[in-house]
Amino acid sequence: MTEHDEKRFIYNGHAIGAGAHVHRLDNHSGLDIQVPTQGASVLPVTGGLSESKASNFLYAVDRPVKRRILSVQHVDTKAHGRHDGKLYRTGVQTTVEHSTWAERVHFDLLSLKMETTHNGIDAAPVIFIKDLKIEGVHLGSVTANVEVDEEPFSNCGTWESLADFWAKASDKYKQENAARFPVHPSDPTKLVPLHAYYHCSVVRKITLSGPANEIAQMRVEGNTIIWDDPKDHSVGFGKISLGEVLVSGTERRITLARMQMGCPTGGSGTGGEGQSNGGPGA
Repeated sequence: MTEHDEKRFIYNGHAIGAGAHVHRLDNHSGLDIQVPTQGASVLPVTGGLSESKASNFLYAVDRPVKRRILSVQHVDTKAHGRHDGKLYRTGVQTTVEHSTWAERVHFDLLSLKMETTHNGIDAAPVIFIKDLKIEGVHLGSVTANVEVDEEPFSNCGTWESLADFWAKASDKYKQENAARFPVHPSDPTKLVPLHAYYHCSVVRKITLSGPANEIAQMRVEGNTIIWDDPKDHSVGFGKISLGEVLVSGTERRITLARMQMGCPTGGSGTGGEGQSNGGPGA
């Protein structure tokens, strides 16, 4: 067999720093403000290297109202794929430093690494997520302390091993972490996929500290902070979901911060994202 006859391997992986899309500012709806994604590294099917950096980025608008929609001090992303003689290896990594959304939510640091190996034969790769950081989270004058637990995703590289990890976990662990995993309603030892994915989170706990009157406008539900004052929508933000992980039989995707902006800015945003799979092709 010559190298031209070798079976093809299709690489797949991307890393994203930050991006946003706004459809409303105050009472002005129907807008289409697309913030250019900062730090988009996408791997070609043939592997290789894709890198992206951005510094001192600011996207602001003057009309219909003045608003700083997204600012980022520094973004550094990378996606790479190669064959080491035995395994096909794919890696993605993302670092986002000092990002601020709609002038209200700030992150000092969002970072992750994802490593994928494939033997070129099996249908599914082995994917590990590690070196996760969600640090310096500020919502106005409130600080959110985010406790991250990457163990299930840095030690369980397959769909089956993650399900086995949960099945063998202690009752105490299951009770403390049930909100982070899609637990079967009638059998707490099993995980249940939704649309072919396990919907999980690396966030174990979120604790808010700061002025009591501002904390009263917020609540924590699992890995999500909801900031909405029903009496005054001008002081809210929306929902901030942290450390989301989607696990399928052949893919993993992680988003460290996903914003569903409500008031006074309406739209969506992503901070710190990675995806990887890859497998044999024709």
